[in-house]
Amino acid sequence: YPVMIKASAGGGGKGMRRVFAAAELVPALDMARAEAQAAFGDPALLIEKLVMRPRHLEVQVAGDKHGNVVHLFERDCSVQRNNQKVLEEAPAPNLDPVIRAKLLERGVALAQAIGYDNLGTVEFILEDGFDEPWFLEMNTRLQVEHPVTEMITGYDLVEWQIRIAAGERLPALQSDIRESGHAIEARITAERADQGFRPDTGRIEGYAEPASIRVDSGVRAGSEVTLFYDSLLAKAIAAGPDRATACARLAAGLHDFAILGPATTLPFLIDAVEHPIFAEGKATTRFIEDAFPSGWTAKRPRQRLARAVAVLLWLEKRDTARPSVDAWNTLSGFRLLAPAGGVATSRLIADEEEVVTKLEVQLLPNGRRVVLDPDGEIELALRSGADNFELFFEDRLLRGIHATSEERVRLTLDGETFDIGVGSEARPAAATRGGGAGSGAVLAPMPGVVAEVRVRPGDRVEAGQVVIVLESMKLFTSLSAGVAGIVAEVTCQPGDTVQAGKRLVLIETASSS
Repeated sequence: YPVMIKASAGGGGKGMRRVFAAAELVPALDMARAEAQAAFGDPALLIEKLVMRPRHLEVQVAGDKHGNVVHLFERDCSVQRNNQKVLEEAPAPNLDPVIRAKLLERGVALAQAIGYDNLGTVEFILEDGFDEPWFLEMNTRLQVEHPVTEMITGYDLVEWQIRIAAGERLPALQSDIRESGHAIEARITAERADQGFRPDTGRIEGYAEPASIRVDSGVRAGSEVTLFYDSLLAKAIAAGPDRATACARLAAGLHDFAILGPATTLPFLIDAVEHPIFAEGKATTRFIEDAFPSGWTAKRPRQRLARAVAVLLWLEKRDTARPSVDAWNTLSGFRLLAPAGGVATSRLIADEEEVVTKLEVQLLPNGRRVVLDPDGEIELALRSGADNFELFFEDRLLRGIHATSEERVRLTLDGETFDIGVGSEARPAAATRGGGAGSGAVLAPMPGVVAEVRVRPGDRVEAGQVVIVLESMKLFTSLSAGVAGIVAEVTCQPGDTVQAGKRLVLIETASSS
């Protein structure tokens, strides 16, 4: 120990478990076997030595039916969560030329040895501080991260794969293949990064891609993200003449990416790309633990501005929907025009995450707006459409999308999503939905399908004992009892589809009985 359990029939982080002591082995084998069966239809497992601080490096290879095999250089895919890649780049930063030569030589040698005739990726791990890369696996297909290789070589790898399958010779030989510049890709997934990257589901209400970078996506406004598929929504890819430029362009593009609906990893990705460890090219597969040792949490630097935008959007919707402007339709605390051509003023209440804020909105004669809150005033110019807006603030143009109702405004701003209740002082904002359960309640942390129910009413359980196993997006999560006691109620059975927050098991403690 430590060892890594891995599914034999596939990868992508499914069917993988780290084991640090003998007591953990059997439960980890059971979970990995179940995931492998669900994801690949094959429960077979491998057990390998666990390398604690590796870099994940891989070589893009291509072979044809005429015996030609080439590489298209390497990629670094070290930034991962749950053993699944998050950020990928080419070429690998801060890599010793001797190690690079070993990677490329061995990747080609493996493909030649098996007479490979397709696009493929030979993956290696390199222990931090060592110079000998170890073979990990070969993916006999085109991978998610192939765009970064396309960006530095100028070749269309999808075209290559089709031509190879048609029996043609490789479009280029090794002496023809050159690399230029640097490229980085970020995988945008429907997950709550602030809750251990748990999957999230729901309908995408609004979707807008940045125009400044390449985006490969599989969703649009109106798409339904379900729990039955992988959580990947889109890939954002940026390139530049050097790594620093590629990083800056990717970060700028992520700031302008807007997805309204399920939670996404956009704000986490922005923090990751801008973090010094990544910026210096020193990330290992433990990047998230190293960069965010207490877990990632959203900084939300635009929270105050988003609240101001929300109340302006809400006022615009109310004014548009109101049949006429007269004393009988005017909200309490609102006056159309102050004496002698003054400002129009509205007094409102906003709530977000059960924090209530009183605001005053002033419409200035020049069409600009001022929002006053307990921290002062925010002056801005806002132009909005049915589901989008442009905001001029502090000499910068910000774009976002919104869904505005009579009581709430959901909007995206600078890569983050905000859900804000709005109302007048006479009609307060709707309270944020919430409410917790007692410590004896085991709740579904995400939408999913119940894979196992390990307790029955009347059973005695200990704190930390696994009582439910939940499957979501092909990953299994063990749900444990938070307290010791007697199982009073089980509200699910294997095969049930449950929503996030549903109570699955209720445990009565001695103090509650």
